[in-house]
Amino acid sequence: MLALAVVAGACAGSGGSGGGAGESGGGGSEEVDRLYQEGLSWAKRAEAAPLPTPDPATVAGGSGGAFAAAPEFKPEELRAVESFEKALSAHPNHAGANLALGDLLAPHALRRLEAQRARDAAAKGRPRKGQARDAAVTLVPVSTVDASPERVIRVYQAALQADPGRTPADRLISFAVPAGRLDAAEAAHHELLLRVKERAEPYALYGDFLAMQKKDLDGAIDQYRQALIWKPDDEDTRRKLADIHLTRGVEYYGRQEFTRAVIEFKESEKYVTDRDSEQGRRLQTYLTRMKEIRR
Repeated sequence: MLALAVVAGACAGSGGSGGGAGESGGGGSEEVDRLYQEGLSWAKRAEAAPLPTPDPATVAGGSGGAFAAAPEFKPEELRAVESFEKALSAHPNHAGANLALGDLLAPHALRRLEAQRARDAAAKGRPRKGQARDAAVTLVPVSTVDASPERVIRVYQAALQADPGRTPADRLISFAVPAGRLDAAEAAHHELLLRVKERAEPYALYGDFLAMQKKDLDGAIDQYRQALIWKPDDEDTRRKLADIHLTRGVEYYGRQEFTRAVIEFKESEKYVTDRDSEQGRRLQTYLTRMKEIRR
């Protein structure tokens, strides 16, 4: 998804929509804008270009059963990176170039992270001395391009500072969460709340982030309630609130903390609109049990 976002960045840069990227070149030289557009053109070509293949000279036989992997970047991607970097060297605050560079590097950064996690997991399960090992070893080519998560976050943050729209915040969140950089993602959520006003969506998104990523259910409840102020009939948000309170109530019930359980069940009941739903039936089951306990 992040790879395809380069196209959206291109459209935003040329049309002035999509988070203000079209205004990013304002005040920049014609050469900077030419380099930016050149980078977008190479990034677009990269989408249709075939995947890189290993150098034939390094594949055959290898020593010790080793074999080569394909280069990480397509030639077109390298040209795009070069153009964006030249533009940013002359105009570091160019929102469009920062955003497009982040979009191009983000998939590579995530793949590197995933590969590192796989290596770490494999290292924990390494065979003991004397046990068989895999005969083949992959020789991964070293890329000179800095596609670290830290760099991706930096360029997205630079775009965020230069572009008053929501697009850079959305991009930063979509990268930082799978990258495990939750502090950067949370800061972007705060920025999104400031930029998208009087709408339920940013509050609901932040609530989802707090509930699923930070495990902060109290914070999520606050954000979901804010979302309902702007969209009271949002069934999805109501369902999430009902589920949080119901789950808490069930936990208290299991610990025989009945006073606290009934409070949570009553809160859950406020947000359940369909008593015949699975959630509604489950809630009614526990409310009935609470009535029996009180007798």
